[in-house]
Amino acid sequence: MESIFKQETDWKGTLFVEEFYRSDDLSKISPITQVQVVPFVDKNNIAVYKHKDGYFGLPGGKVKLGESLVEALKRECIEEMQAIILKNKPIGYFKSFKKEEPNNFTYNARYVALVELIDEPIKDPDGKAIGRKVVSASEAAATLGWGNKAEFLIKTALKQFSNL
Repeated sequence: MESIFKQETDWKGTLFVEEFYRSDDLSKISPITQVQVVPFVDKNNIAVYKHKDGYFGLPGGKVKLGESLVEALKRECIEEMQAIILKNKPIGYFKSFKKEEPNNFTYNARYVALVELIDEPIKDPDGKAIGRKVVSASEAAATLGWGNKAEFLIKTALKQFSNL
């Protein structure tokens, strides 16, 4: 299978390569070490969390030992933005690696979901998520500030949201 999106990203001084593969079935992809979701509150709006360093992100994180991908996704949505996942589906995965170590890679699952926001304070055990806001799908990529990666991910999620 060939990637449908590829980007180099400088994350805290380290250059990473991220390749996206579209897939509805992640059961044969291993090891998936992280999950992330594009959480729609309705067909036009996406919830994002505010990081303590001032930027916005999509909820997600590491999959704990013994946890399924969906269990990790649900836990991360509660922890980072007090959102309950009502429906979800995988939209694909990123294969990520340091540019100088292409054979040392991980897979990071990406989902789209319909969520319900709970009216409670954010209780992120890591203390990184400090708030949330709802933005229109058309503003989401700019709010995230990830450049082409955000535009691609939001566009892909929008296409798949109608199939939830």
